[in-house]
Amino acid sequence: ERIRHRVETQRFRHRVEASSSQEPPNALRDLGPRCGDATSNPADGPSTSEPQSGHQPEQQEGQERKNVSLLTKIKLMFFGDKKLDRARLAALGFGAFASYGVISNLNAMVLITIAWLSVTKSTGLTPLAPGQWTTFLGIYAGLWLAAGFMRPIRISLALAAAPAFDRLLSAIMARTGLPKVVAFVLMLLCIAVGTTSSLGAILWLLGGFPPVPTA
Repeated sequence: ERIRHRVETQRFRHRVEASSSQEPPNALRDLGPRCGDATSNPADGPSTSEPQSGHQPEQQEGQERKNVSLLTKIKLMFFGDKKLDRARLAALGFGAFASYGVISNLNAMVLITIAWLSVTKSTGLTPLAPGQWTTFLGIYAGLWLAAGFMRPIRISLALAAAPAFDRLLSAIMARTGLPKVVAFVLMLLCIAVGTTSSLGAILWLLGGFPPVPTA
């Protein structure tokens, strides 16, 4: 009986050892998925702890805005934005364009008068004389560049005077019965003729046409 008991005991131990070698303990099986979750799979992509590059375009745009040259800022401050000015004038209609044309013509009249009289007083000849036209153009170009900072002022004056030119356009349409576009062209033609005539009269009164010296 003792021998049989020992044999059964050994058989039981062998069975326990065989079963323990085939299946892991319950504690290890429970920890298995948790340990697997803690490890990262390279195929799943980068972890959230890595820096994201989604903000790089925004940072580049901000850097480009900061890199705007000082010269560009000065140009916009004194000379204005031509596209924006045209959009503002277009939004107010024909009256704004006509008023800006008149103000620009007055500005050109002043510059031409100064350049013309400068040539006349220094040479005794008009800019139309042979060899004097280049001098006149050089003086006028310098004055035009120097007066460029007045563009925002001209825009403001044109916007302020736009209602008056709208009323003038309406009066022309009522008197002549012409369509709006045709009446606007007629108004511009009258402005051009009046500006040219006024410029010639001012130059003549100020001695801009001295007598041609005789041989």
